[in-house]
Amino acid sequence: MMITTASELAQLGTYNPLGAQLIFRDKVFTKGQSFSCRARQVALAVCQENPEHGGFCMLVEDGNLITIWRQTGCIQPRAISCSDSEWLEDACG
Repeated sequence: MMITTASELAQLGTYNPLGAQLIFRDKVFTKGQSFSCRARQVALAVCQENPEHGGFCMLVEDGNLITIWRQTGCIQPRAISCSDSEWLEDACG
């Protein structure tokens, strides 16, 4: 589990508060339940008690809310080949 803030994710260019998904460190996260920051301990407990609802769990604090984001997939980096781009033609041969 990871706890971060919306502003930290926004600095990385990965956070849209209106979005239902975000990508962080090549992992896809889906937005889950939100809680008042006063209920932070409840959010922590929900994240820890329900691993069957998804993989890795991230809590994102944004103003007065803390939201659970669960990992739902991974992004596989795509290898670049010579056929992918004409500008690589000279470098590839």
